[in-house]
Amino acid sequence: MSKKKLNIESVTNELQGASKYFERPKDDAPALPIRTQNLTKPKEISNNKDSKIASKQASMLASSQDSMVQDIRKSVKEVGKETLFLRLTPEEKNQLKDIVYSLSKQRSKISDNEVGRIALNYLLEDYKASGKNSMLAKVIEALNA
Repeated sequence: MSKKKLNIESVTNELQGASKYFERPKDDAPALPIRTQNLTKPKEISNNKDSKIASKQASMLASSQDSMVQDIRKSVKEVGKETLFLRLTPEEKNQLKDIVYSLSKQRSKISDNEVGRIALNYLLEDYKASGKNSMLAKVIEALNA
């Protein structure tokens, strides 16, 4: 089997701007402004005290979320005996099916019912914790506006 030789001249032409697809801008074309500000640079914390406060708040939020996850887990693990029927739009039903399908690949078994109960329990826990500032209260207020 013979090896093919690479045409170095054509590759060099492509790299030097002779490409039809990657032409260099004309000299008379206006130059685009160059941004010198680094947009990805994180906000600096002024001192160690601010850092400790931010760390404590993040820790409390994570702890609160962990607690909420455990409360919802306990609720969903308990077998539900009461029924609740929802009317869904076709789009909502398709999105729910997609979520259940993708989650069922990661876990042995999950159902529409479990996803619905998780969502409901999340809204209930959020409402208990935040009251008028909860997602549920805000959406209901927007619906009534």
